Amino acid sequence: FLSILLEDIKADLILTDTQLGIISGLAFAVFYATLGIPVAWLADRKNRRNIIAVALALWSGATALCGFANNFLHLLLARIGVGIGEAGSSPPSHSMIADLYGPDKRAGALAIYSLGVTLGAAMGTILGGTVAHYFGWRMAFFVIGLPGILLAVAVRLFAVEPPRGMSDAAQTISDDSSPTLADGFRAMWANRAARHLVAGVTITSMIGYGLTFWGPAYYIRSFGFDKLQIAMYIAPILAVGGVVGTVGGGKLADWCASRYGLHSQSLMIAILKTIAL
Repeated sequence: FLSILLEDIKADLILTDTQLGIISGLAFAVFYATLGIPVAWLADRKNRRNIIAVALALWSGATALCGFANNFLHLLLARIGVGIGEAGSSPPSHSMIADLYGPDKRAGALAIYSLGVTLGAAMGTILGGTVAHYFGWRMAFFVIGLPGILLAVAVRLFAVEPPRGMSDAAQTISDDSSPTLADGFRAMWANRAARHLVAGVTITSMIGYGLTFWGPAYYIRSFGFDKLQIAMYIAPILAVGGVVGTVGGGKLADWCASRYGLHSQSLMIAILKTIAL
């Protein structure tokens, strides 16, 4: 939801677009991407539910801290905290979903999980834009960030850690037999499809995050929209499209896998990404 606040932050803290790009993109992405690797290693060995709870509390608290920023450095450090916290979410979450759902149903399950990103971005823009319109951008950070700490407590108390490998062929995994980080990198590099997948996701994510973070500023600067109009009219349209695409894409991927085999999912993605381009 930071994107809806960029213009207000720029005016209040007297920042440049380059500084806005650093706090919205680089400061977050570097720590989010790199720390995801050690977090994934930890998720192979420790309680994944607890990792998610700690990560959620960390990035929610760091989000709220953004509201106290008085200059670029303060905001930069808070955004780094958000990136560190969010790095702890996806690796253990994906691992738990893989245990709960077999290969023929995982695409649909991951699509439901991905709704958190789609709906979270839309609701963050709606709520953040509305709060910022009436009460200022700092209050928007508090309203969005602080409830996440309570949610982290709920995850710790009520979420269940599934048995590892529950939905796959029986196998015994111990700390001694778990792959090392070096093993993981070697296996990925040796797999041509994996290399292509990482490259493709990197490119499409770069485009997606660029559109996400600069979209509201584009509407405001080029078309004269205000925050409330974006929150009330633009964000809901994107939310509906995102939900249809995410859930529908997951269901379509499951259908392709059952009808034509798992390899058909990569062709499906190639077709849809080409249409999006």
